Amino acid sequence: MATTIFGDEKVVHMSGGDFYTMVVTEDGSLWACGNGHWGNLGVGSLAEIFTPERIGGSEMFGGQGVRTTSCGRDHTLILGKDNRMWVTGKMGDGELTCVFPMLIPDTAKFINGNIMTVSAGRRHSAAVMCDGTVYTWGKGTCNSRGKIHPAGLGQPDGDDVPTPSQLNPALFHGACVGHWHSWFNTHPDHAVAAAMSNHTRLGADTQLGSTPSEILYRILGEDMRFKPEYSAGLLALLGLHNRGV
Repeated sequence: MATTIFGDEKVVHMSGGDFYTMVVTEDGSLWACGNGHWGNLGVGSLAEIFTPERIGGSEMFGGQGVRTTSCGRDHTLILGKDNRMWVTGKMGDGELTCVFPMLIPDTAKFINGNIMTVSAGRRHSAAVMCDGTVYTWGKGTCNSRGKIHPAGLGQPDGDDVPTPSQLNPALFHGACVGHWHSWFNTHPDHAVAAAMSNHTRLGADTQLGSTPSEILYRILGEDMRFKPEYSAGLLALLGLHNRGV
């Protein structure tokens, strides 16, 4: 697509759902197109949109706008750059939730903020917090060809969970979920270099100073997902040399 469609802003993230697509541009704006059959586009209606339409940016999502999205079948999770989570569309097998992005409300068991990443499934959702804890909510089971199967919540009783509920850390044998928890301890020089390059006071003019945080997260995450060591290309990008770490 031509960049003029997105107001000449560069695209930094895309997520595809069931016959629809969400796009995030460098300025933190959220765009949508496709089938909005359950309000999943967040445009305020159930309309079908053939070319991307801007949903909003910092004026709607606060902070510096949207960082990333995750598309399910009938709902979309939206993560702001201030690490708060929004939802639009239908959750579970219930009635229509909303046709505009709605901030996930706080509960006694969940405070919306400090969220690292989100994932929308067919009838359930998950969020990983910055401290490595995991929250899930939605349908506990699904019916396939007359058989009841777990829907992927990870909750022990299989019941529906209407609001985000933390999974027991014991399920992960005490480990934190995420790419960076152990990495920050074992690669302190690299961590400082990456942080400074995106810090407005310490590294505004450094090599990665203008790199959107979502791109940096993806570079680090994809490189570290299957192996703990860095590739030569990533070390060069960070302006570091492989010293056998």
